Amino acid sequence: MFYRVTDHDSVYIGMQYQPEEGALVWDDGTRPRPDTPFYGRPADSSYRYARLTLDGRIMVGEGSEQKSALCGNHKNAASESWGRTVQGELMITNIKVLDQRKLFSYPECALLCGMTLDCRVAEFNFDFLTCTLVGENKVIMIVPNPNIINYIRQMF
Repeated sequence: MFYRVTDHDSVYIGMQYQPEEGALVWDDGTRPRPDTPFYGRPADSSYRYARLTLDGRIMVGEGSEQKSALCGNHKNAASESWGRTVQGELMITNIKVLDQRKLFSYPECALLCGMTLDCRVAEFNFDFLTCTLVGENKVIMIVPNPNIINYIRQMF
């Protein structure tokens, strides 16, 4: 049996609205993270199925059956990580530090973030050669610091 798994510029993923839970749920039973990049309105009984758009956001829309092309919320190490580099800025956040270790280069730090499921930002400090992995956070203030380089993960 063939199912159409794409819809113009998006692909169906293994997440749908569960009326008994009253929430969107991944097919493996877990709920999406609070910082999941949703596009548009939240799901309700008429907007049940999730699609991943070209720009990396999750869109919830109508549908009558599940048509997953990408399924679940898998905790495998990343083979690819998308993000951007910001140099010279120390981000003051309500930090949830996941890990901090000595590394010798920024690329190693960015790679470590890409391989860590909960990582949202990797902060590399050239002075101390430390890499700090930060989870979900809100930036409170940005302070100039020429010895800091950040990898900000954009898709997770």
